[in-house]
Amino acid sequence: MFAFSRCVKLLLTIFLASSALCLTCYKKDRYIDMVDVIHHQKFCWSFYVPEERTVTLGGHYIHTNSTAKVWNTENGEDCRLEKMVSFEEEYNMYVCLCLTDRCNWPFSYKEFAARNFSIKAKAGEQLLDSMIPSFSFTKMI
Repeated sequence: MFAFSRCVKLLLTIFLASSALCLTCYKKDRYIDMVDVIHHQKFCWSFYVPEERTVTLGGHYIHTNSTAKVWNTENGEDCRLEKMVSFEEEYNMYVCLCLTDRCNWPFSYKEFAARNFSIKAKAGEQLLDSMIPSFSFTKMI
């Protein structure tokens, strides 16, 4: 009976820990002006293209340790400007990464630029989920 009790406690601990490690992120395609949410992600991201003034949002289920060569989360910066190549054309894109629940708030490019090219909340600012309804496919504000 003692072993069964320990097993139940262990399974409960694993269940609670695994759900705590999963994030909910905002999701948005750059061509459709609607915002959705995705669950069970390990990190959230935002891509801002200055030339087009567009934003794409999402998350990924692979832990950031797997992407350590691509991104250094230790430096405290949440966004960086990258040169990208697509179909032999170069363009700039701000790549933003964050590690808290719903941290990739759906800012417009104008708001992103006004925030000094960062997706972090300003000091004392709370980005409340109540500003965007909880149902999916909400028009971007």
